[in-house]
Amino acid sequence: MNSLNLRNLLLTGSAIVLTLFIMAFPTYLFVEIFHNDSATAILLIIFAIGSTMIAYRISHDNFMTTILKLSLFTSTYLLMLATLINYEHVFPISEKFLLLISAAYFAIMPLFFRNPFIRILTLTAALTLLTIDITFYFHGIGMNTVFIVSLVILVILGLSNYAIRFYTLLIALSLHLLMWPLWESFGFRSVDVSLTTPVIIYILLGFSFVPHLIYHWKNQSQQQNILYLISIAGLFALTYFLPNSTIAGILIIALGFYLQSRTLHVIGLLLFSYSLFMYYYNLESSLSTKGMILISTGIIILTARYVIHHFGKIRHEN
Repeated sequence: MNSLNLRNLLLTGSAIVLTLFIMAFPTYLFVEIFHNDSATAILLIIFAIGSTMIAYRISHDNFMTTILKLSLFTSTYLLMLATLINYEHVFPISEKFLLLISAAYFAIMPLFFRNPFIRILTLTAALTLLTIDITFYFHGIGMNTVFIVSLVILVILGLSNYAIRFYTLLIALSLHLLMWPLWESFGFRSVDVSLTTPVIIYILLGFSFVPHLIYHWKNQSQQQNILYLISIAGLFALTYFLPNSTIAGILIIALGFYLQSRTLHVIGLLLFSYSLFMYYYNLESSLSTKGMILISTGIIILTARYVIHHFGKIRHEN
């Protein structure tokens, strides 16, 4: 957690921007040879082996090594796409398959980086591509359902004893959920309200607290156990009144308090405020109805604040 500070964020951002400038000329050269099947395949093998060896030999990521590894892995990715496209006459290549391969490539990249921001960025890209690919492969599964499943995984991991070990994945899942309000507002419906998602998914979301509750039932105070039960019931109630992404923001904020993670707290606040703004902006209701929604939301926020502080006091006393 300590490595997720502003200094490392600025260094990583500068390294990514500089890498984009450095890759401009090599990308132009790759475009010139993309039509050559043999050249792209040979270069892919060379860059894949070279990138892997250099990444494993460099044990510490500083500014220059981050730029070097980003450039090598970007080149490998471009050559991989070019080779797959050039050999589509050998085996059929679809856009769905390219998305799946891209998601797998970005999911593997964190193994070669020590920089936590690069890991978070590549995992977020992998999750986003995988979400899009799932909706392409399985037409019966909507984007809304995939996001809720991601939220269920986020809550279960965040409340587990392995939360710190999978901290990078938790941040990536949270960032991945930031595109949820855009989908709800600019998807097939003007406002994709929660009732459009199958009820079984909401049951999974509501009971995502249960593994943590069962595991810690005997070791926690009865006040804490009752608080979890109230949270589960409240979550079921909120899903019928607020957009899914707003619920996600509330849960990420709560996880941020629970894990004492400022990063999760900030992401949750961004998701909550942006989701609520988009929902309010696209709501086809009168001003009086919108005013009642804002008042109700304010009451919910104040109540949640009291509950979270009470929960933190109980944890501190125990």
